[in-house]
Amino acid sequence: MSTTRQALIIDSAEVVASRLHHMLNELNCFENIAIADNYSEAMQEIDAHHPDVILLDIQLPDNKGIALLRRIKEYHPSLKVIVLTNKSGENYRSLCEQIGSDHFIDKSKDFENITSIIKSYVA
Repeated sequence: MSTTRQALIIDSAEVVASRLHHMLNELNCFENIAIADNYSEAMQEIDAHHPDVILLDIQLPDNKGIALLRRIKEYHPSLKVIVLTNKSGENYRSLCEQIGSDHFIDKSKDFENITSIIKSYVA
């Protein structure tokens, strides 16, 4: 795999963001892996770097995770967005799918699937 792609991790939990960064780094397919922990930082990163893959926790400190997903899909519809959350109820899954998330991951059950999902995007 070539290293010409960019990824953005949007998660306010430092330990989770660090683990995700490590997982993506091990794939050796991203030239740049950025981390943002709130809506404003995330939008700055997206507008400046146009990442190919975004890992988005919808539970952000400013309660704007769903709004961020809406904005990403409105202004950057081709970006692959994987929603990661502990709010894995069917209502959140359905809402995220309606907005346009490409995958919906329950952090407590499906975290290890992230690598294979990302490999399918960058293969």
